[in-house]
Amino acid sequence: MTSSLRPFILDASPLRHAPASCRRNGIAEQLLRVWLVLMGPLVAFAQPAATNEAYPDTARLIENPGPAELHVPLASNAIRTSLNRALNFLERGHHEEAVDLLIRLVESSGDPLVPRVDQPGWIPVRRRCQQLLCSLPADSEALRIYRRQVDPLARQWLEQGREGDNAALRHLAENLLASSYGDEALLALGDVALQQGEVDVARRHWSGISPGLSAPLAPPGWTGLQPGGPLWPVAARIADDAAHDWPDLAAVLDAERPGQRDICGDTELPLAELRARFVLASVVEGNRERAAAELALLEALHPGAAGKLGGATGPLAPRLRQLLEQSAGWQAVPISRDWPMIGKQPRRSGRARDAIELGERLWSLPLEKIEAPFERLLRGYRRPGEPQGLCPYHVSATGDVVAVVEPQRVRLIHLRTGAARFGSGEGEVWRAEEWQHEFQRLSAPHAGTPFYDATIAQGRLFVRRGSPLTSSANPDNLRGSQWLAMDLSRQGRQLGNFPVVCQPDQPLDDPSGWSFDNAAPLPVGGHVFGVARWNDGVRSTLSLDCYEIATGRRRWRTRLAGGRTWAQLAQSPEDPVWNELSATPLAAADGVIYICTSLGVVSAVNAESGEILWETPYRRARPNSHERQGHAARGSSPCMVLGSLLIVAPRDTGCIIALDRFDGGMVWSTDAELTEDIVHLVGGDDAFVVAAGDRLHWIDARTGHVVCRFPSGGSQSGSRAGPRPRGAGRPLIAGETILWPTTDRLFSFRLRPVLSAPPLSPGMAPGAASATTPGRWQPLGIGSPFDLRLRAARGGHLSLVDDVLLIAGTDHLTAIAVTAATDPSAAVAANSEIPPGRD
Repeated sequence: MTSSLRPFILDASPLRHAPASCRRNGIAEQLLRVWLVLMGPLVAFAQPAATNEAYPDTARLIENPGPAELHVPLASNAIRTSLNRALNFLERGHHEEAVDLLIRLVESSGDPLVPRVDQPGWIPVRRRCQQLLCSLPADSEALRIYRRQVDPLARQWLEQGREGDNAALRHLAENLLASSYGDEALLALGDVALQQGEVDVARRHWSGISPGLSAPLAPPGWTGLQPGGPLWPVAARIADDAAHDWPDLAAVLDAERPGQRDICGDTELPLAELRARFVLASVVEGNRERAAAELALLEALHPGAAGKLGGATGPLAPRLRQLLEQSAGWQAVPISRDWPMIGKQPRRSGRARDAIELGERLWSLPLEKIEAPFERLLRGYRRPGEPQGLCPYHVSATGDVVAVVEPQRVRLIHLRTGAARFGSGEGEVWRAEEWQHEFQRLSAPHAGTPFYDATIAQGRLFVRRGSPLTSSANPDNLRGSQWLAMDLSRQGRQLGNFPVVCQPDQPLDDPSGWSFDNAAPLPVGGHVFGVARWNDGVRSTLSLDCYEIATGRRRWRTRLAGGRTWAQLAQSPEDPVWNELSATPLAAADGVIYICTSLGVVSAVNAESGEILWETPYRRARPNSHERQGHAARGSSPCMVLGSLLIVAPRDTGCIIALDRFDGGMVWSTDAELTEDIVHLVGGDDAFVVAAGDRLHWIDARTGHVVCRFPSGGSQSGSRAGPRPRGAGRPLIAGETILWPTTDRLFSFRLRPVLSAPPLSPGMAPGAASATTPGRWQPLGIGSPFDLRLRAARGGHLSLVDDVLLIAGTDHLTAIAVTAATDPSAAVAANSEIPPGRD
């Protein structure tokens, strides 16, 4: 690599180049504070490009991807043969032939998928070629030949990047990472990602510059590090108790690391300056705990190091410590008061601003109660998290407008009064007169239940309408699924280029069998995304569709995966073909769309180009009517982006799965016996993932262990009794507090549980037990549960808009006034002793 560090410092405040979304969410204010302290601007360049971290210990989960075939769009036999030939050439020392073949594959193959080498899954062939080249030793003849050929183009793209050409830097990092300039491209991409508020993307780019910036693929057990993961957890532990000396960690980081993928192995960029960037990113993010650990790592590994940061040169650690100390007094980044979709934002991990206390009921509106007596997947079992019956309604709200989607209509009502905001007397802005009732088609045996939601972005409301069926023995039952778009600035009038009707791949193809899945499309920028499904009653094929909002035209369709759905696997051969209802809500972050297909695979797609970035399989459950299968009730839970993790709750397995969202690597999966009743992914932080169903679950974000649940007693969800109390709807996180609804109460918990002291053995002195006996995690309950009956309300899916709590139950939508909690820190350990109630 080149020896000069080129941070591309511009003579401008970071606010000048920050996008509007960055300025609105308050990140720009944080960056301005950083700039004022460090006396210099940050960098402005390109959009992010993914790098790789691997998590190889996944055999338990993916030893069998599933009991049915799984089809993904793989590269042709010719491409795979060429890739194998290149590998053979490298092994036999035919360097020029290998390099020539790899370059031609990158240039001409497009973006087909080839198998990963570290674990089951698929990645684009051009990325696999770069992995091969990056894994070569720095003194390899093949690498020297490769760089002689590509360095002139890489240098040209780098120069274009200096002049502000974002695409050039992306091309360099994606296609020529193993060149002499790949490390500098990642440095620039990370700096601009930080400026745009994309902190996790920035960290990923910087981690790809050197193996020493992340944990090895097989870290020593004493570190407790996740393979390929961040270093700050072990740094925090060393700084706290000095259980292991810093030299031990330095030796681990300096050790030879053969076969690193997507990581530049021979950079000459100063590691001290790179590690300083990690500290800076954590300060900007507001994560002072992580920043302190990373600063301790910098001081231990590079004592007295000086370098360039933020436009000024000097000792790094003192300036960062000054910044960290000043950040304690910074005002928290403001959080949006709207709730425009499930999970609040496209990452699906949003939270409200503060812990709350309930006030008076403002209003309540009836919703059409829906039953599903012929639903087959959970026949004879309780539905997790729905003790009052089906709860299919997820409302969205922005400003003073609440969007309510029902089987036959869409209503826009006033947040504070419940009166019609636009439209007719009940706020109707759309009605389907041609359907007496969508649900009348479900009088025959079927799998799945209806799902009604909406998404709001830039003053526009998007909903999915049409038959709720996505699979049927009669393809005519699938006709007519469409996306509606309404302009809230024009009293809910439909946009001129909508509705959009689900169309086949080719204009002349038979449209029978095609439908949009039962979830509102997800708007991102000027486009809207959703899942299109082709189903012949025997198997399904899923695609991701992208439409232009301005024109209503389909921009691209990307085929994802095909196979038999879990319902089709569960169906007896002698039964008639079941009708099926499937909902596939999407998640999005940093220009990537994430999809859990529930066909045994999770996919990530570039929102701009439609290119599949990775697809990762997981082990599917085997349908068995004699075992618990509460996970079959999932369907309204989209993937959830939590930092660098993608948390997934598939319908066809009881596990909760965590993937590396940048490269699709499997991080962990939970014990299906403990999490099969989970139907909602709620949120969390870098320590814990919060999920809910019959119980509220806390999952260790680094290991996947279920550390505690509430209530802890009671039987699993597959039984008819179940725990007490039982969850009754989707919770939400407000500040550092979790609000968990049951049938007639609303419980409050601290976001993080507490590790209690372990019990003492007879004759053991206090303090000695902690060294031999682990403590026990316990949830922290806050105050007494709110009694919803006093507000004439019942449990349901929660949304918090401004100072109004919305509860969408089985047959009513209720609005309750709220105020900020007076003492949200008054927490006590929760247990299974439940005060009187009907839960």
